[in-house]
Amino acid sequence: ALMVPLFVPESEWSPRSWGATHRRYVRSHIEHGLIEEDLGYWGFSPASIPAGGYREYGVDAIGMQEDGYNSLGVVTPHASFLALPQAPTEALANLRALDRAFGAYDDRYGFRDSVDVTTGRVSDHVLALDQGMITAAIAQHLRPGLLQTPFRTAGFNTRVRPLLRKERFSI
Repeated sequence: ALMVPLFVPESEWSPRSWGATHRRYVRSHIEHGLIEEDLGYWGFSPASIPAGGYREYGVDAIGMQEDGYNSLGVVTPHASFLALPQAPTEALANLRALDRAFGAYDDRYGFRDSVDVTTGRVSDHVLALDQGMITAAIAQHLRPGLLQTPFRTAGFNTRVRPLLRKERFSI
């Protein structure tokens, strides 16, 4: 959900829909991890299972999967990076805490794919997709709009921006 705005300025082009939704989306992750599940950490996204395999993790209340999602105590660092535009202080604090408590950061490869905060097990995997999202999120954070430049071109801007501007989401 938060990968697209790294490239398409959805929040700017549709402040009454995506602009509000992205903030609420991040807030729901934070509240789910810290309050509802009392995990002490947050950030849920499809990821490798620290014990092996791969599965979708999420926040049930905001997911689109019919049978729901379950965080199962598995936190994905890349989700915190994607939340940088909406909650930079919280995202950085969460990443520091994951590394401090579990060693989620590997000096050679970067952040591991996931951490089961209930068992303390860290995934052995570093997925290229996650590292790409992390790199793009850092670039966007350090140079806002950098990765959105190609999508502001005349063709994309004149076709997509008017559609996004029309969108309205209700709570």
